[in-house]
Amino acid sequence: MFGLGLITTFLGGDIGKYIMIAVAAIGVYFWWQGRVEDRALLNFNQKQMEQLLEDQKKIDKKLSDLRQVQDQILENEKQFKQNLEKKLSGINNFLSSEEAKKLDHINLQRYVKGKSIWGTMQLTLFDPIVPSGAQAVMEWVRLHHESVTGRDGYSDFYKKDLTFDVLGPVGDIVSEWIIKGALITEANFGDYNWDTVDTAVNITMTVQPDYCILNF
Repeated sequence: MFGLGLITTFLGGDIGKYIMIAVAAIGVYFWWQGRVEDRALLNFNQKQMEQLLEDQKKIDKKLSDLRQVQDQILENEKQFKQNLEKKLSGINNFLSSEEAKKLDHINLQRYVKGKSIWGTMQLTLFDPIVPSGAQAVMEWVRLHHESVTGRDGYSDFYKKDLTFDVLGPVGDIVSEWIIKGALITEANFGDYNWDTVDTAVNITMTVQPDYCILNF
């Protein structure tokens, strides 16, 4: 009882009041310090967010500028291609026109023939079982374009010189044609129709030569 009374008297005196005020002050200080730290953390996070937004704006601006540059490059390439095609078309139209065949000579006009153009040739080949005509034609076609890899061939490989011999009644060669620089423009390997067993399979080809020579 003496101890409890002493503590009560001690707390109820001036010293107790000071202790209570000090405890309250310490509590207020820590509460204020916590508020300050929370506000500082909030300000830091806000600045970080603002910096991230600013960096994102800069990245978006750079991407937008890059897209504009790419669009401009594509537009310039398109314009260049259109201008080039227009010029080439104009040259081809002039070379094919009647004006290109006229030559001014003093007070006269002289004429030249213009460009010589060889047309396509239609060939029909018999496709025996052995050797395979279809295999031979397909090997030539693959020199133009390889369908498996998508690779286009070089003209030095797929352009061929062909020799046509015209035979007489007894099998003798009466004339010979040399087809220079021939390439395949179309190939038809025939209809595999088993309804007519007595009909041979034929391969039809269309070739475009550079020019032809009649040897004899």
